[in-house]
Amino acid sequence: MIRNLLLLSISFALSASTHAQAQRFIFMEHFTNTRCGICAATNPGYYQLLTNYKGHYHHLSIHPAIPYSSCLLYQANKEDQDLRTSHYSIIGTPTVVFNGTTKKSASSVTAAFLDAELKRESPIQLEVSENGGSPRATNIVISTLGAKPSGKHRLYVALAERVLDYASPNGEKTHYDVFRDFMSAPAGDPIVLADQGGSVVQAYSMDLQPSWNPDQIYVLAWVQDETTREVLNSGTKLDLASSLESVSSLAFGIHPNPVGDKLLIRFPGRIPANARLVVTNLLGRVLHTSSLQNNQVGVIELDVQRFDRGIYFARLESGNKRVTKKWVKQ
Repeated sequence: MIRNLLLLSISFALSASTHAQAQRFIFMEHFTNTRCGICAATNPGYYQLLTNYKGHYHHLSIHPAIPYSSCLLYQANKEDQDLRTSHYSIIGTPTVVFNGTTKKSASSVTAAFLDAELKRESPIQLEVSENGGSPRATNIVISTLGAKPSGKHRLYVALAERVLDYASPNGEKTHYDVFRDFMSAPAGDPIVLADQGGSVVQAYSMDLQPSWNPDQIYVLAWVQDETTREVLNSGTKLDLASSLESVSSLAFGIHPNPVGDKLLIRFPGRIPANARLVVTNLLGRVLHTSSLQNNQVGVIELDVQRFDRGIYFARLESGNKRVTKKWVKQ
């Protein structure tokens, strides 16, 4: 195992106000065990529920020694998984810890609870970029959009395997977002958040293990309060754009962000046929739609004065392709 840690601190001005906030992703640490029969019976319903919240949560499956230390995924990384289990005093599986503060059995997670979590915001935002090889290198930009949070904080950076096909003894055949290793220190790296309008950048690099599928490995980062254990926010490389297939033809940029009155949507190339622009709020309510002329090039100006302060999404759609980008109304 090779861990290389590169630390950079960069501060730059952002157009932000005391009211600016970022979307707080629902961060779930899911404690489960591949020999646990209750896990096998409960997890499918939990995963099915999460499909309704795609793009609004981050999920990490941690495999403790509870109830069976012979769990193969626990055996793959005992030290780090013991540490997270102890961190939350986990005594049974399947247990889900939400944003570091709320513990629930997987069977008791409801849509009403997740809907309430969706409404929460954060003064910080994490943007994660990474290469696709080994060593896996990543840059994490932590921006303070609102008032700088008080307290002491730690940055955790983990490698997860998005989909693992493994016929485990409890009957589960597919495992999601399997925790593999920490790129950061297992207890997190102390981090001093920037003042409002600034950012801190940290970079990590780590060799992948031969047994992992590199095409499924991704970086998940989160900032956690040392005392309260609250996760302020989390991030992956997939947060800035999502698609059903290749979306290079749907590239666009947003400026300024955060925005006051006029949102400019810039297109570096030609827009494909039948494209449309959709603007939604944090809960998915459609606030604006417009059809875009085929092969249109340039800039679209959107008047957002009437929008309340908060988080919104601009989505460009064409056929079965789509790209979504987040923007903040200040």
